[in-house]
Amino acid sequence: MLPIRLELENFMSYGEPAQEVDFSGLRLACISGNNGEGKSALFDAMTWALWGIARGTDARGAGAEDLIRVGADEARVVLDFATEGGSWRVARARRRGKSTGTLSLYRQTEAGWEEAGGRAPPPSSPPRWRNPTPP
Repeated sequence: MLPIRLELENFMSYGEPAQEVDFSGLRLACISGNNGEGKSALFDAMTWALWGIARGTDARGAGAEDLIRVGADEARVVLDFATEGGSWRVARARRRGKSTGTLSLYRQTEAGWEEAGGRAPPPSSPPRWRNPTPP
């Protein structure tokens, strides 16, 4: 999986309007900055978008309200990524005070982004990572 674009709105330290990180064209990236500037939040946003879990949360949703920026009512993350099977977009949002959020999955086609059919599985632990072998 290669991340292409990450959009965050009211997710942890990222506020409004939505902020975008463009990874397109990058084969290797270094994210640097001072403590508290949101570096780890970028990775939290990706794992939350994909699996519904980020640091301090679990598969049942415990701790998920802490992902919503202080003073905001809803957090939203959109992640575009590429696999050998094509390009995908996953969008996840959660409103303060709600026990669940929304999850949408799209596949890029010649006509644009089309919602992927089927039902999303319940959130689970992220897969175990293994050391990738260079191409």
